Amino acid sequence: MGVQSISKKKGLGGEATGVIDAVIYGRASKDRLRLMRSIGDQIADCRGWCEPLGWRVVDVITDADRSASQWRRKEREGFEEALGLIESGRIQGFVTWEPSRAGRDLAIYVQLRAACQRAGVLYLTQGRVYDFSRSDDSFMMGFEFLRAEADANTMRERQLRTARRNAEKGRPHGRLAYGYRRVYDERTGVLIRQEPDPHTGQIVRDAARDVLAGASTLSELGELIEQRADALTEHAIQQNQPWVASLGPTPSDPAGRATWQHHVRTVAAYRDRYRLSGTDPLGQPPSSQGQRLDHQRAALAARQAQAVAIQSVARRRTREQRIDTGRNLGR
Repeated sequence: MGVQSISKKKGLGGEATGVIDAVIYGRASKDRLRLMRSIGDQIADCRGWCEPLGWRVVDVITDADRSASQWRRKEREGFEEALGLIESGRIQGFVTWEPSRAGRDLAIYVQLRAACQRAGVLYLTQGRVYDFSRSDDSFMMGFEFLRAEADANTMRERQLRTARRNAEKGRPHGRLAYGYRRVYDERTGVLIRQEPDPHTGQIVRDAARDVLAGASTLSELGELIEQRADALTEHAIQQNQPWVASLGPTPSDPAGRATWQHHVRTVAAYRDRYRLSGTDPLGQPPSSQGQRLDHQRAALAARQAQAVAIQSVARRRTREQRIDTGRNLGR
């Protein structure tokens, strides 16, 4: 795809310039089948479009696990930040991989168009530059957002039909509740049933029994969270999941293993809270202030786990060298 060339003559201080300072915005909603373009890939393409135009990327803003339809349940802090930059007049270009990344709601388009018109900001998407001061560009981009909204409406209608059919047939729908597991047909992959998980199900039963016996609900909740993190960590280690492998080999000595597992558990809890499933331990960059703090703790734990693994390997090699030296001296 070619990149449309366009220049603009207004810089940060109002002076004449051919350089456009631009912000790239990337977004991904929940995508269990990984059919959508990842945020990283979106940003890479956007940078590739900016370079031949001479646009200078001054910031990259992202929203991970965020819907952009009118039925969204989470605020898009990243998009609001990008709108603030547009309205501030500090940038002259706004870039997304495709219009649906900015929004699947026509009201969002009206908001974005108005902000860009007031500030004189150009919009680069799908390799083409749009100028909202032009009626034809404004019309074409309005059509793109309308189509993105229609796609979101269609997806929602399908999801509602599926949920209704599952309810009529007594099948589970939505995210798997903790304490249960789903059994699928090995040949067809079709869901057969949902049943209590032998391990995590017992944890839930024990917690419910203790609460009914008078134990503190908060203390039981804290213990349940700890047990879940332990179960997730143990499962990941047993399955040798790639994200765990990146934290280094499991230490062979008991003390080192316990310390290493403690740090791995922090990462596992972070992944579970933000529903990460990729091979990278920490996934995509955080999209909110609360997640940034959790991300920092998980990143520190990941570095500490790697350091413990390295130290354990070094100690093992030192022991092996001592043994070899002793054998050689005894000959």
